[in-house]
Amino acid sequence: MTLRVPAALHDVFGERQSLGEIAAVLGVGLAVAGTLFFAFPALTAGLPWWRSLLAFLLCFDVAAGSVANFTRGTNDYYAQRPRHRWIFIAVHVHLPALAWLLSVDLLPAVAAWAYTIAGAALVNALHGHPRQTFVAAVLWVLGLTLVIGFGSFTPPFLIIAVLFLTKVLYGFAVDHYRNDRGI
Repeated sequence: MTLRVPAALHDVFGERQSLGEIAAVLGVGLAVAGTLFFAFPALTAGLPWWRSLLAFLLCFDVAAGSVANFTRGTNDYYAQRPRHRWIFIAVHVHLPALAWLLSVDLLPAVAAWAYTIAGAALVNALHGHPRQTFVAAVLWVLGLTLVIGFGSFTPPFLIIAVLFLTKVLYGFAVDHYRNDRGI
């Protein structure tokens, strides 16, 4: 069942989205953020409640977005709005913000963020190019190698960093359904 999405949620789900995909996006966001915060209580130990809450919401956003950006509704919404795509990439400062909120080493978080944003910008600049998906896959695999191999992150932050890389560089910056639209 495909639903018309309220205008206030277009940036998240697009204009039309299936009920199942909305449920999956929200469920994954809650499951990942909840699991990380439950399984790794040291993640927020000693932090003020508001920092823990903001960190939870950012983790939820990263996890949910890493699924939402692969849906047809979200993909098509941004494929038709190039300016919105650039804004989306520019406002994603999640990793440095999370590093600050969770008192995690900022330098590797900024490095992973900068790589992700630079890669997403390059992939987005290739919009409509037949090799866009391939270039994104190359950058995603290299990014995974850098984040996992050299990031020195705690396990929960590593999970979020990998999901952020997936969400922004490969999930969002690629127009996954362009061939279906005859482009």
